This record gives sequence, structure tokens and C-alpha cells, in this order.
Amino acid sequence: MTDNDFADGLPEIFETYWRDRAVNGRLGIDDADDIWDFLNQLRIDAPSILSDRTEPIFFRGQSRIDHAFSSSLYRLTKDNLQSGRQVTERHLHLAEVAMMDAARSQGLGRRMSAQQLLCLMQHHLMPTRLIDVSRDPFEALFFALNKDHDTDAVLFMIQPLPVHESWHDSDAGPGSGKDASAASVLPWAGLARGKTQADGSWTNNVILIDIPTLDPRMQAQSGVFLTGGLFRSYRVYYDDKRPGPGYNKGLRHGLSTDLSNLAIMWTKNFNFSQNSGFGATGWVITIPSSLKRELLNRLRKEEGIYSDSMYPPVTEVSRLVKTEAGRLIKREDQEFG
Repeated sequence: MTDNDFADGLPEIFETYWRDRAVNGRLGIDDADDIWDFLNQLRIDAPSILSDRTEPIFFRGQSRIDHAFSSSLYRLTKDNLQSGRQVTERHLHLAEVAMMDAARSQGLGRRMSAQQLLCLMQHHLMPTRLIDVSRDPFEALFFALNKDHDTDAVLFMIQPLPVHESWHDSDAGPGSGKDASAASVLPWAGLARGKTQADGSWTNNVILIDIPTLDPRMQAQSGVFLTGGLFRSYRVYYDDKRPGPGYNKGLRHGLSTDLSNLAIMWTKNFNFSQNSGFGATGWVITIPSSLKRELLNRLRKEEGIYSDSMYPPVTEVSRLVKTEAGRLIKREDQEFG
């Protein structure tokens, strides 16, 4: 198998992997009602359903089953390397610093800490190490359903392990007095070692980034972020012996990072104690394309979740509210002088 053949086969390998890890069969999830009931249970107490730990579980819906669970920065970096080259911590570090410097040079990020700027960039579709997840399974379900209606989707459920407080955001950006935001750095800055390695405390961590925001999309989507190191620095191979088109070979040759650049143990088990050396445990359910439209309609009807509610049209609403207010004042003036 050549490098090009391997790259061309990745979507099929991703799909094979997610189907193999799906917990649908184990949980008896067969139809739209089963999915809906399961998500209601997750909303009430996801840890008690999936894990023997109490840490919160976060959700991400992806409309295509043949896509990886990876950050936009990882994908951008990989796309700009020569065929066959592997993404390293140094690559990600250089790309991250370059983009944040470029953003600040254009006036973006005044009185924002480095993490706040990174979240803002992610909000506005700039590549970052952050991966969007939701606190609520129904908001995440929307993203699995809202496009690619002829393709099966996946819903990811991720439970990060507790991490040290040092990964939390600082107040370096927005403080009083002179703007010092340009001096703010990300907590993981400088952890890349040489060309491929990184500090072990970063490599295997999966970190929650939860910074208060007034962004209407993040509020509507109950959104937070996950990030972490490039865990292939400590190569983790999946010992799968099932037949498939390059499936086992691909995983044994480092596909693990292309599949997910975070250290997540994808499993069908509900016992967290089996997680060894990973920063999080992850579970997957598949959503057949035949159920997408039915579930999408149900989301709108029962949860008020649809495109405009999840992507609030702020500019259009601004014009509308001014028009309505003006209309009311004119009517009041005409009726009562």
C-alpha cells in the first residue's frame, strides 16, 4: 500500500473503526425512538449510563461517519505537509503561534487572554487546536443531522479525566489598566520538545476549555471545547485483528492520530478503570441516514433546535428589532398623540 493509497483509504478506515466501536447493539438502539430515549437518559445523568466515574461527559455530533475526530489545526497542518509526513507537536506549535500572531497583528484579541483569543478564533472558523463539544446531547445531535442526509452520522460521548489546575485560563488578557493581552501565552506554550515529542503531562491530557462568553452561538449550542496534546508521541496501537481494507495495518502504522489527535480511548465498555494511559474515554453511537430527517424534525418540534436557533442570525435580528420598535412607537404616536 503506497502513501497515496493509504491516504485515499482513510475515510473507509474511519467508517470501519467507528462502526466497530459503536455501542448501538449493546444498548439496544435500533430506531429513532431508541436514540431519542437514550439521549434523554444521557441528559439526566450521562456518567451513570456510560461510566463508573462521575466526571461530566461531553458530546459531539458529526454528520459523516467517515470523518475523524480531530481538530481543524491538525487537519490544516496535515494538508500542508508532503505526502507521507506525520504531524508533530512542533508543526502544531508553529502553526498555532503563527495564526495567533497574525490575528493580533490585525487588531483581533485586544484585552483577551491567549485562551480567549483562541476561543474567538474557533467561533469564527479559524483553525485551532480546540474541538467543539456540547454539554447537552440534543444540541450535539443537531450537528449529526443538519447535513449530509444521505450519509450515516456519529454521535461522540467523551469523558475527560480530571487535570491539573495549571491548564486553566489566566486573567492575563482583560485586566484593568494598560492592555497586556499580547503578553498572554497559552498554558501549553513551550511544551513541544524537539521535532516530535512533547512534555508527557501535555501529551496524554484531554483538557476542557470553558471560558464564559456572550457569543450567541456558543450559548445556543451549550458549547465548550476540548483540546490536548498530540498523543501519538507515545504511540498507541489498537490491537484489532478484524479483516478490512487496510484497517488493522493502518491502525498499527500510526493511524491513531489521524483518527483522533487527542488521547481518547474509544471503547464499547462502561468501566472507566480499564482506561490506561489516555486522557479521556470515548463512546460512539451511529445514526443511520434514514433517520436523519425524522430526528431533525423532532429536534425542532420538541427541543426548539433548528438552524436559526443554533446559528442565531444576529445581523438580521438587529434590523428586525429596530423595525418592530419603530413600528410600535409610530402606532402609539398615531393612537394617543
